[in-house]
Amino acid sequence: MKKLVLFLFLFFPNFVLAQTLKLDDLKVLNGSLSPQFDGLNNYYTISLEKDVMEIVFDYEEKDYTVQVINNYDLENNSIVFLELTREEEKANYVFHILKEEEEIVQNVFNEEVNEPTPVMYEYKIFVIPTACFILIFIAYKLIFRHHKK
Repeated sequence: MKKLVLFLFLFFPNFVLAQTLKLDDLKVLNGSLSPQFDGLNNYYTISLEKDVMEIVFDYEEKDYTVQVINNYDLENNSIVFLELTREEEKANYVFHILKEEEEIVQNVFNEEVNEPTPVMYEYKIFVIPTACFILIFIAYKLIFRHHKK
C-alpha cells in the first residue's frame, strides 16, 4: 500500500498537471483596455478614437498560435476576438469596441417633402372591406340557395 501511495505522489501529478492556455501579457497600442489585462479574464472593453479602424495588439507568443479575428473596419459596438490555439486546445479573448461618437449636426431648416401617394393606398380602407363583403355574399348565395317550388 505504501508503494502505491508513493507512486501516486511521485508520478501522478505529472500526468494530471495541465497548463491553462492564456496570455501572460497583452497591451493595446492604439486604445485603452478596460479592465486591466489579466490572463484569466476573457472579456474586455477597448475604447478607441473615432478614426481608428484596426486595433494594434502587443503580446508574446509562446507555444501557441494567436489569431486576431474581426479586426478590420471597426465601428462602435464591434466585437474582436483573439484566439489562442495549441494542438486541439483553444482559448478566446473577447473585446467589445467602444468608439468616440461623432457630433451630430442637425439642420434647423428642415423642409418636408410631400410625395404624392398612389391611389391604392388612399382607397385601400374602402376597397378591401368592400371586396371581402362581396366575396362573403357570393359564397353565402352559393351555399344557401333558395329553390322555389
